[in-house]
Amino acid sequence: MAQIIPGTLAITVDFSKARPTANPQTDNCIYHLGSGRPGTNPSTWPYAVTWKAELDVALDPADAIVPVPNGGMQIMGWLAGFRQVQTVDEMSLLYVGRQPRDGDSVMHPHRALPSLSLADTVHTVWPWMTVVPYSVVQYKAPAIVHVVSAGGDQPAGNLNPAVGNIETSRLNYLYHLIDHRSFLTAFCTLDAAAGFAILGHFRWSILYDFYAYWQDGPGEPQPRLHRNASVVTPPSHVDYTSVSDPGGLLEFQPVPFANPEMDKAIKLTYNDVNKRKPRNLRNDSNSRSASVPNDFFS
Repeated sequence: MAQIIPGTLAITVDFSKARPTANPQTDNCIYHLGSGRPGTNPSTWPYAVTWKAELDVALDPADAIVPVPNGGMQIMGWLAGFRQVQTVDEMSLLYVGRQPRDGDSVMHPHRALPSLSLADTVHTVWPWMTVVPYSVVQYKAPAIVHVVSAGGDQPAGNLNPAVGNIETSRLNYLYHLIDHRSFLTAFCTLDAAAGFAILGHFRWSILYDFYAYWQDGPGEPQPRLHRNASVVTPPSHVDYTSVSDPGGLLEFQPVPFANPEMDKAIKLTYNDVNKRKPRNLRNDSNSRSASVPNDFFS
């Protein structure tokens, strides 16, 4: 069975393109780490943060190098690639009326998640993060191959620009967004002989923190990004050891998955018009918070 040659694994990460921004518009508010276009689906954008693992693997005489359907070559029976767990530390939204009497609505979508920590993959690539988790790129010797695994992420969100206030029956407009997520990204291997192993990992986080202002016009009110206090925290280092895996989120990547559940939680919060307990996803008030500046809506 294929064996990694000790000391050859090198994992690099690149956060140089990660620039948190938001694009509030009249029909949606998409926020992301850059590299995208306003109004389009973030899942179609290139990665804003990227990582790559390179390593040398020694082959047994019985090991075969075979093509895979989506491109590249792999070692039959030996798998490697990146897996990720996303933890939502906080998500809160504040929608406010143009007049104090229009009220406000405070929302906490993360309370609707089945768990704050979830596997960060999708059904089409499960259990890895990419369609082709690794590829053999060259022979370095008759029985040694060089393997590369590359991937990345583009954490993003899409919000309603306005909601109806339950108490006042007036529109409230998006004023403040906080979306704080932490990530554990791991390079893993899987084969019939050795089973599952975590060979390296790193941690990073993103705090989206945006304020939007609104302006009346001849048509619909127009939003604009007023303040961006967002912070990306890249990995401090890559740890070439295993890591605790509570619940087997890295090993098994069980459903449900992080992104669909986040979308579902946001929709549940918007639709929680009866303010169902005990989660208290939203709290609508008949008066606007005193902390909202008077020029929020002009």
